[in-house]
Amino acid sequence: MPDLEYEKLQNKIASLQNENDNLKRELEILSTDLTADINKELKSFIDYARIGIAILNFKGNPLITNAYLQNLLQYSGSELRKFTFRDITHPHDVVSDGKLYEELVAGLRQEYKVDKRYIRKDGEVVNAKATVSMIYDKTNSKKYILAFIEDVSEQLKIEKKLVSEQALLSRLMEGIPDSIYFKDLNSKFIKVNNAAAKKLGFNYPEELIGKSDADIFGKEHSSEAFNDEQTIIKTKRPLINKEEKEIFQDGKVQWASTTKLPLFDENGKIIGTFGISRDVTDDKKIYKTQEAVFKISEAAISIENFDLFYEEIHSIISELMPAENFYIALYDKDKNTITLAYFVDKYDIPEEKEYPLGKGLTEYIIRTGKAILIDSKKELALRKSGEVSQVGSQQAIWMGVPLKINGETFGVIALQDYENPNAYSYEDLQILIYVSEQIAQVFQRRRATEEISRYTEELKQLNMTKDKFFSIIAHDLRNPFITILGFSELLLSDFQELTDEEKIYYIEEMQNSANLSHNLLQNLLQWSRSQTGRIDFSPRIIKVYDVVKQNFDLLKQTAGKKNISLINDVEPGIIIEADEDMTDTIFRNLITNAIKFTPEGGSIKINVEPKGTMLVINVIDSGIGMDEETKSKLFRLDVNHSSLGTSQEKGTGLGLILCKEFVEKHNGKIWIESTKGIGSTFSFTLPNR
Repeated sequence: MPDLEYEKLQNKIASLQNENDNLKRELEILSTDLTADINKELKSFIDYARIGIAILNFKGNPLITNAYLQNLLQYSGSELRKFTFRDITHPHDVVSDGKLYEELVAGLRQEYKVDKRYIRKDGEVVNAKATVSMIYDKTNSKKYILAFIEDVSEQLKIEKKLVSEQALLSRLMEGIPDSIYFKDLNSKFIKVNNAAAKKLGFNYPEELIGKSDADIFGKEHSSEAFNDEQTIIKTKRPLINKEEKEIFQDGKVQWASTTKLPLFDENGKIIGTFGISRDVTDDKKIYKTQEAVFKISEAAISIENFDLFYEEIHSIISELMPAENFYIALYDKDKNTITLAYFVDKYDIPEEKEYPLGKGLTEYIIRTGKAILIDSKKELALRKSGEVSQVGSQQAIWMGVPLKINGETFGVIALQDYENPNAYSYEDLQILIYVSEQIAQVFQRRRATEEISRYTEELKQLNMTKDKFFSIIAHDLRNPFITILGFSELLLSDFQELTDEEKIYYIEEMQNSANLSHNLLQNLLQWSRSQTGRIDFSPRIIKVYDVVKQNFDLLKQTAGKKNISLINDVEPGIIIEADEDMTDTIFRNLITNAIKFTPEGGSIKINVEPKGTMLVINVIDSGIGMDEETKSKLFRLDVNHSSLGTSQEKGTGLGLILCKEFVEKHNGKIWIESTKGIGSTFSFTLPNR
C-alpha cells in the first residue's frame, strides 16, 4: 500500500514536472518571440540615432553596433564583432582608454568619458568623444558595456581653425609694433597688446585693464580721445588716420596716427571701440626739423634785421619743443664778454645784455664746445666740482648747444624749464644741435654778407673822405690864402697911401683868414689821421669843467667880438674817462660852431646830465636855430653843407663830422635838437667815471 501510494505520488510529480516543462517551453518560445520583436524595434531605433552606439561584452567585443558607428568606421556589424575595441583604437590611445575600460569592468567607476581616436577601415584617423557605462540586469548584476561614440572630427577642425586664427591674431597683436587696444562703452581698456602697454609706460598688458586715458594722459588729450570714442559709439562711424598730440601726465609729448572703429558683439550690438595707433613722433620730428631748417634758411634771406631773425628762430624752435624760456648768447672773444642777443624767460630778467665771461652753464658750453642736457642733480654736481656757478633761478632741466663757425664757438642757444624735468630728451638735444648747425651757417653767411656790406660802406666812406678832402683843399683851404695873399699884396704895394684904419682892417682880415686856415688845417690833420687809423686813443680821467673852461678861455676873444656870453654850468667834481685830445677837439668845434651861429648879445651854455654809465653833455646856444632839412645834412660826408654864420663866418662842416667820429670812438652818441629862430642844443655822451 505504501508502495502504491508512493508510486502514484511519483507519477503525479512527474506529470506536474512535464506540465511545468511544457509551460516553460511555451514561455521561452513566447519570450523569444517578444525579445525578437523588442530587439527588432531597438535595433531600428539605434540605427536611426545620429551618434555611434555599441554594446560590448566585458572583453571589449562589440556585440551590437548601429549603422552610424558602422558608417563612421567603415566596417559592417559582423566585421566589428570580430574585433575588440582595442583593435580599432589609435595606438597612442590604447593604454589610457584600456585602463579606464578595465576600471569600469572592475566596478571602480560607473562610467567614463574620453576623447580618443579610432582607426577607420581605410586607415584614416577618426576623432571621437566616447561615453562608456555599465549595463545591469534586474538583479543589479553587471551584464554588458554600453558605449556612445560622437564624431568630433569636424568640430576639431573648426576648433583647430579657431585656435590657428586666434594664434595668428595673438601673433599679430604681440608682434606688431603699433598699439592695438579694445575699450568698453566707458572708454576703459579691456584688452591691449604689448606694444600699447610699453608705449603707455606699463610692463604688462594686464596692468592697463580697467584704466582709461585719463589715468595716463593730461586732460587735453584724454578729453579729446574720450569724446572721439563716444562719438564713434553713438554714430557707429570709424575715425580714420587722425593725427593726435599725446601729452602724458609727466609732460612728455608724443605724436600718433590713430584709427578707431566701433566694436560689436556676435549679435551686432555695439559694446565699445577698438583701435590701432602708430607712433609717428620720430617722423613728425624729422619732418618738423626739415621744415624748421627750411624756415630758418628762408628767414635768413628775407629778414634783414637780426632781432627779427632771432624772434623767428625762437618761433621755429617752439614748434619742435617747449621753448617758453629761450635765449641766444653771442661770445666776443676779443672782449671776453657775452652778449644776450635774444632773451625770453618767464622768471629771469637780465641786469645787463653784455657781461664779462663768468662760470654759468652758458660759459661752460663756450669753454667745452659741447652740447649738454642737464637736470638739477647734474648741475649741482658741476657746481660742487667748481665747473659752474648758479646764475638766475634754479631750473628743473637745461639744454644748450654751441654755435660754431669753423670749429670755433661764437655763441650758445639754450632752453630751460623750471617745473618739468622731462621737458627735453636727448632726441630734442640732437634736433637742437642739427638746427644750431643750420643757424651757424646762416650766421656765417650773414657775417660774410655784412663784411661785404661793411667793406662796401668803408670804400664808399673812403671815396667820400677823399672827395671831401680834395674839396677842402681845393676850396676851403685855398680861399683863406687868397685873402691873405691879396691883402698882403695891397699892403706891400699901397702901404704909404693907405690910412691906418684901412691897414688895420686888412691886417685883421688876414689874421681871421690865418686863424681859419689854422683851425681848418688842425681839423684836417686830425681827421686824416682818424681816417687812416694813425690817431692814438688813450682814455684817462678828465675833469669836464676844466676842458670847458680851457676852450672858453681860448675862444672868449672870438665870442667877445659878438658880445656872446659863455656860461660854464658844469660842476667842478664831474669827471669822465676819455681821450684828452679828442675831447678837446669835440668841445672846441662845438663851441666854435655855436659862436658862429649865435647873434650879437647871445649866450652859449654847457651843462652835464648823468645817464647810467654815460654822461650827457649839452652845448646850448641862443642862436638862429635850423630847420629839419638842415639838421638832416649835419654829420654827413656825402653832403657838402656849409652855412654862413651870423657875422658871415665861413665853415666847412668838417668840425661836426670830426666831433661825431671822436664821440663814437668813445662808444657815445651825438645828436641835435633845434628850433629855427630860437636856438640849438648839441648833445653828446662820454663814459662816466
